[in-house]
Amino acid sequence: MRFSTLDIQVDGPLTPGSTVQLSVEAGGTLPAQQTHLGLTLPELAALQARNQGKLAKLAPGTPLPKEGSWKGRVGSGQAIQRKTAVHIKEPGYYQVIASASAENADLQTKSGEWIKNTASRSVWLWVTDSGGKVTEQFDRSLFPDGARQQPGPLTMKDELPKLPVANAGLSSQNTISNPTGVTTIYVNYKNEVTGTSEILSGARVSYTVYDGLGRERRSSTEVIDDNGTVTIPCYSDDIHGPGSYSGTIHAQDNYRLRVYHPQTESDVVGSFSGEFATDCGRQIPVRAAYKMSHVFKRMSETITKSRSFFQVQRGKIDVHLEWDVDNSFYCGSLPPFISPWCSDGGDDVIVIKDRPGADGHPDSHIGGPQGDFTVAHEYGHAVHEKALGGNVASGECPDVHYPDGAHGIRCAYSEGFANYHSAVSIESSNGYVSDFENNEFYPADRGDGDPNDGAIIEGAVAAFLWDLTDPSDESHDGADYPGSYVADVIKTCKTDGSRANGVDHLIACFQRQIPSYSGYFDTRSSSPSSFSESATEPGSWNRTDVKTLWRKNLYGEEYDGPPLTVSVSGSQYLDEGELGTWTASPSNGTGSYSYSWEVRKNPGSSWFNVCGNSSSCSWSSGQISQTLDAKIKVTVQSGSESASSNFSFVVNNNNGDPGCDAISTNRVCE
Repeated sequence: MRFSTLDIQVDGPLTPGSTVQLSVEAGGTLPAQQTHLGLTLPELAALQARNQGKLAKLAPGTPLPKEGSWKGRVGSGQAIQRKTAVHIKEPGYYQVIASASAENADLQTKSGEWIKNTASRSVWLWVTDSGGKVTEQFDRSLFPDGARQQPGPLTMKDELPKLPVANAGLSSQNTISNPTGVTTIYVNYKNEVTGTSEILSGARVSYTVYDGLGRERRSSTEVIDDNGTVTIPCYSDDIHGPGSYSGTIHAQDNYRLRVYHPQTESDVVGSFSGEFATDCGRQIPVRAAYKMSHVFKRMSETITKSRSFFQVQRGKIDVHLEWDVDNSFYCGSLPPFISPWCSDGGDDVIVIKDRPGADGHPDSHIGGPQGDFTVAHEYGHAVHEKALGGNVASGECPDVHYPDGAHGIRCAYSEGFANYHSAVSIESSNGYVSDFENNEFYPADRGDGDPNDGAIIEGAVAAFLWDLTDPSDESHDGADYPGSYVADVIKTCKTDGSRANGVDHLIACFQRQIPSYSGYFDTRSSSPSSFSESATEPGSWNRTDVKTLWRKNLYGEEYDGPPLTVSVSGSQYLDEGELGTWTASPSNGTGSYSYSWEVRKNPGSSWFNVCGNSSSCSWSSGQISQTLDAKIKVTVQSGSESASSNFSFVVNNNNGDPGCDAISTNRVCE
């Protein structure tokens, strides 16, 4: 509750014709720039209307006149108090209702529950010639025998009622029957691009139920179901009859998503109100605002499909619709200088452009194929950052980049995954899906890089990832892997101990072999020497299928053979100065082989070249000062492919003594 207390004080004699002093005090838990306090006496207002020649019974929905109405600021832990005087001429039973509301205050939550911006309380004034009393509830025992037990001026049963504002309670022969059932709120919005109506399923509805005098009786926050509806139980009581209801619609669900417009400082997309006397048992249509509703709907659909496809989840995401931006983006891993909307470079926020695009579309990033694709694309960045281990390639793109642009290997990886995520998370009828299926963005049409190097083209990277998981219905596509496998590889893939930051690194993990860098991935200054990943390969996994896909999508090459491999055999233990010999055994080459040999004397030391271009290599350590944990590595080249393999061996230092046929486990010469 925003208001921790709401108290009513009554001073003065409760006798007919006397003046009664009423005061109301509201204490704030949270600050409110403008608090509206009100005091209402429903029966007194009806009497005053009758005395002025007006109808004493007000039409449903008509606000009751207030005896006091004030506005002021309330700080956290502070209180506001106001007073007024009322004159009650006739004996009877009169209700005093105090209300407090924080006007224009943003809706907030605590522990997943809405913080209410309103509060109300009531007391009853029993006014008699002998002096009355204040009661918290309507007390029927106060009425004398033969009196009508109803609010307002005291009236005997053999008299006509002085006010038609209420029934005579349980003793009346004209008791109003309670309405039963529910009022159904049906929420939709008009898609301004297609002109069709769409239900706003998944969004929140916060509603409040009031009794016949406008007092709050119930409040709740519900989620709109798949049919676009929320039900509100009808309310009525014996004294005041059917009540009323009001509510607001929020572009927010419980755990996954909130769409917010900073210009309006709200996530509210609609409101409604009504009377149970007319609406109970009916379905009431409510039209929500288009922009925020549509972004919420498409983002909600994207989240559902993304979670199902990749089998990973991330936390709740905030989505801001911004007018003063040139593009849409995800703030999560961007440097703070990229945009003032990413205050510290770590905000977990998606920004969607909310203004006309250069192509003349009314809102180029809200609605239509491009808008729906953009929403799913930006959520892909958010998934990459928070659910797949972090996007270390983010922020490496030019301000304006395109699926068919040759921009850079890190940019292509980051944006390529987001494009791929979008393609698997939106409707298949969206044109971007077929673009990736057919690799329409390769070769590049723009950008400063090599147009034939698909590793630096985001659309080509997306096409490669797409082919890993789409049905294997193309001549070059033998892979049909689950999305969870792709997610696990991206989450755990490392080269040389660091997270993958380009598709070349990712390929090493997918094919479980460092790819050839001869003629490929030319923008890399050096190739990695190791890779690791902890995904479980599906039963249909095949290295040739992976190699075929990346060569086809990234370089336009046809490849259907097994990969080049090489193994090394030879000396495992050597004495100081002893000559060792090792032999390389390559396979699956497409032509003649060339060899390059290197030795590393101890972990952490540098590699240096030994031997020549031969399938075998002989090497001696010479004099050494300590035992060596050495490695020899061979790299073999065949056509445009290369492969490498390491072999570990030990060179024992025997304090200068010659001869050592073997070495024990503790490396003592035997």
